This record gives sequence, structure tokens and C-alpha cells, in this order.
Amino acid sequence: MKASKLNVKNEEIKESYFLYLTKTAKEKLKTSTAESKIGSVRQFETFTKYADFKAFDEEQGISFYDYLDNQSIEVSTKIKHLNNVRDFFYWYLTSTKHKKSQIEALNTLEPKDKDVRLNNRRELIEFPSNEEISKIFSMSDDSIFAKRDLALISFQILSAARVSAIATLSIGNIDLDKKIVFQDPLEGVETKRDKYIITKFMGFDDKYLKYLIEWVNILKIDYGFTDADPLFPKINEYAGGIKVRNEFYGDASKYNFLYTKICKKVGIKVYHPHCFRHYSIAEALKYVRTGEQFKALSQNIGHEDIITILEQYGNMRVNEYTKFIELMFTNKGRTDLVNFTDEELLEELRKRALARGTGF
Repeated sequence: MKASKLNVKNEEIKESYFLYLTKTAKEKLKTSTAESKIGSVRQFETFTKYADFKAFDEEQGISFYDYLDNQSIEVSTKIKHLNNVRDFFYWYLTSTKHKKSQIEALNTLEPKDKDVRLNNRRELIEFPSNEEISKIFSMSDDSIFAKRDLALISFQILSAARVSAIATLSIGNIDLDKKIVFQDPLEGVETKRDKYIITKFMGFDDKYLKYLIEWVNILKIDYGFTDADPLFPKINEYAGGIKVRNEFYGDASKYNFLYTKICKKVGIKVYHPHCFRHYSIAEALKYVRTGEQFKALSQNIGHEDIITILEQYGNMRVNEYTKFIELMFTNKGRTDLVNFTDEELLEELRKRALARGTGF
């Protein structure tokens, strides 16, 4: 293996692969996604000390897997690197002269069953409680930063939007009269798999809409923003005052930092933006009564398959479901239900769940 820190031939091949991913592949990738894939290939180069890609063989594949096993990374990251490197070498080998054994060696980059099982194991995602949400909305709104923060959290609760969409929304993407958000990739809104999502605000509490309307009015009236301008722009504080810039606030990492600041400011556990999406969906599930409503909620948040809500957003917190199990094996709330029909029982349980604020 070469000890050089740069392999000119490899650099040319990676450049060609990047162009393939972003320009000529059947499913063209965004620049950021293609760069992530190239990043995995660089990991492989680091391991091989920049050996020529044409030297790829079974021994390299097995050793690279062992190398990843010994890195302090999540199993999801390991699988991502394996898949990206395998895809790269499949493209490279099938577009150049290669040995049959090299194609067969790609099997060494297949994630092992154990890693797949670990990766598929779903952890319960913690999200804010109603008490923590109340703490956020009890903070003073006497500054433009606080008004923005309250409008931001309000918007995510109303829409359950992903942070990538929030970061790229313009004012014109929202119809405040109809209470609808148009998450349109053709207008620059970044959505998962570039889906066009039309979202109706979920009517939890009028205060959320009030904070959002107030924020839009501030941008339009006080700072001359138009529908084409960012919903959440950059704000700079100078010795001489405040400057609201006609630029998007930033990417997901910027929002993670902002949400961290908000949580610390009001003295609650730190939650990242996606946790607030979970909160919104969990709250919405409390209101679902029919199959049509369940499907409507699924589409409203950008899911084509209703199973996704059950698998990713329908889980109770540990303290909630363990309490339910405890009560199941006592006489509490049980003897008065024994004479109910199945339909009456379901309706009664729904009512009780709503009264407890846990949903059903």
C-alpha cells in the first residue's frame, strides 16, 4: 500500500464519480448527498493509505470492515460507509476493466446481520412534555430574538415541519388566512426526498398562530420583507441596534444550536428540532378518531404510509407505558368496564386517554 497522502489517479476517479452522482445518474443526487458519499470513499482511502482503487480486492474489503468495527462510530454510520464504498466500487469496477474476483469481493462490504439488526432497533425518542412546552411559552417576548424564537417553536408545533423545510421556507410559502404551509421543492423548500407537502396547521392552541402572525407582521411592516423573503432570517445585534438581514437563518446545525439556546434559556432539557416534530405529532394523535383522520394526519406531515406514524411517532414515553402496565394488573379502572361491548369499551378508553392527556 502506498504511504502517500494524495493519490492523483484516485482524485480524478472521485471527481468523475461526483459528476456521475450529480449529473448523469438515473436518480441525480443533491451536492450535499454526493459529498457525503465521497466522504465515505475518503474513509476507505485513509484506511488503505491511499492505495490505487484498482487494487481493491477481498482482503481490502474484509480489513476495511474490521477497521470500521474498531472506530468509535454509531452502527448507522458504519453501515452508511459500507454502503457508500460498495456503491462506489460497483460503479468504478463495472465502468473499467476488472477481475471477476473484484466484483465478488463487493460482498465483503455487505453489512452483517448483527449490524443490520442493531441499526433497525428503534430507540424511544424523547421529546418535550406539555410542561416543558409551557415553560418555553412563559418566557418574555420583549425582544425581537424572543419573538422569533416563540414564532419558530409555534410554527413547528402547528406544522410538524422538518428543520430542513423550516430553514428554507419563504414567507410566501405560508397562507395565514387558510392556515396552510406549501412545502414546495420547486420554490426552494428542502423536503425529504423532494416531496411536495401541503400542510394544514394543527389547531392545538390559538396562541401558536398568534405568535406566528405577529412575527410575519414584524418582518413585513417593520423591516419591509416580502413574500419572497425568508420566514426566519438572520438577525444581528450591533452596538447601535438590530439588523434583520434578508438571508435565511442557516442550516440544520445552526437550528440545533438555536434550539439548544432556547431550551437552556427556559431551564428545560435540551431538545433538537426533530424532537419538537415528535411532540407535535404525538399531540395530534390524541385527536384522531377515525381511519380517515389518521390517514389525513399522515399525509399532512409528509408520510405516504400511515405505518410510519405508528413506528416512529406513536410510541409512549417509558414512564407512560409502564404506568399503564402497572394499572392493568390492579383493579383500578377495570371493574366498571367489564359489561361494555367492544365498541363501547374503545370509546370509553379514548375518553379516558384524552382526559389523562396521553392519547389513544
